[in-house]
Amino acid sequence: MSLAIRTRRDRKKRPRYVDHGSPSLMLQMLTIFILRSHGENIIVVWVGRDTAATKFYVDADLAIQHSEFFSAALKDGSKEAEERTVRLPDLDEGMAAAFEDFHSFLSSGKVTSGETDESAKYDAEKGSEEWDRLVDSWILGNVLVSGSFKDAVVDAMVHKTLTNSVPIDIHMDLYQNSSDSAPIRKLVVDIAVHIWYEEDIATLDPDDEPKLQAKFLRDVAVAFHKVKQLSKAEQAKDPIESSEGGCHYHEHGADKPCYKTMFG
Repeated sequence: MSLAIRTRRDRKKRPRYVDHGSPSLMLQMLTIFILRSHGENIIVVWVGRDTAATKFYVDADLAIQHSEFFSAALKDGSKEAEERTVRLPDLDEGMAAAFEDFHSFLSSGKVTSGETDESAKYDAEKGSEEWDRLVDSWILGNVLVSGSFKDAVVDAMVHKTLTNSVPIDIHMDLYQNSSDSAPIRKLVVDIAVHIWYEEDIATLDPDDEPKLQAKFLRDVAVAFHKVKQLSKAEQAKDPIESSEGGCHYHEHGADKPCYKTMFG
């Protein structure tokens, strides 16, 4: 199955707890047999292309539960279901770190920063790398059609917004890979309105993806106008802070459960 994403950044590969290379089919099948003999419905997922791909062993039942992409890929009779292997060659190798977040989420129900808040708080480079990873993870969730994973990533972003600085270009890839009505856009607009200073917005380059910047700045202007209509007391409230622990920026509607109810 083919996947496509659009990103601007050059990513660094940061894989952990994964295998590399292309082992023989017999070795791969033996590994799957051993895992399945212990009651695990395991598939192999390759992220990336050729020798640069990263291999993950994934619980198929959980992947199907949390991803419409995997649900379709592993339907009865499909090549992927028969081979117990799903290949994602259209994801660049830097997305292996994002898939690691997805892999961990399937069993834990959580998405956390790879660095502790304290270690990244005073290190701009570390903080930026962690934001890059969270943005990549949200984009991956969009590609895999996993609303539960995206909502978990958004919760991690909300927490990080309240504990760390936010890169001034946080909106670029998220706007480029989301629809006009996506709640993630509301989050980045609220970051601009309630977190950034005037000089932060002034540093935005209108010539960098001008159509995208125009959409973002339009949304920010509308949000500012709405805030002006509120009372002084309401204006002082930070919607991002008050959203922590809730579903304000989640994609699931009233007819679907929050991911937090799916994990014990």
